[in-house]
Amino acid sequence: MKPKIVCLCGSTRFIREMACLAWALERDEGFITLGLHLLPDNYPGVQPDHMAEAEGRKEHFDELHKRKIDLADEVLVVNIGGYIGESTRSEIDYAMAHGKPVHYIEKENQMLPNIEVVSAKVHEAWMGSKRAQGVTTRKAEDGEELMVPYGELSEKAKELDRGTVRAVYAAIHSLANRD
Repeated sequence: MKPKIVCLCGSTRFIREMACLAWALERDEGFITLGLHLLPDNYPGVQPDHMAEAEGRKEHFDELHKRKIDLADEVLVVNIGGYIGESTRSEIDYAMAHGKPVHYIEKENQMLPNIEVVSAKVHEAWMGSKRAQGVTTRKAEDGEELMVPYGELSEKAKELDRGTVRAVYAAIHSLANRD
């Protein structure tokens, strides 16, 4: 019998979790897993995430990942804390358009809005409250201007808003699962 081929999709910030998940699926289920690669710490210039961007190869790897989806029987989305970024959303849309079943590791978070969309709204609300106080500029510790549209923020700055949304989602989840 042919093993099931599963393509793992998710943010590179979850690369270590995806490596563990791939190992477990292959070890315990006998699946073949396709996904991202976890580079060892001694790889030249290695970063904890977004390595393709750092090497100027993001578009290349985005397209290559869609070819992996083509090869897969199904897609498993690693949506830790409900997070699904733009690239992962594109992969989900691609998989669904091509008739691939799409599953999520955190099903309970599917009831909550996409964390990236909510993070953008949180940022807009924060800017609105600052403007109402007469604040027109606000810099991060590294000097980055934060009073700009969400899409213009660095990943580091966006992570501040995502962290707020994750905390709210965790609180909702905690309250929803009380005895």
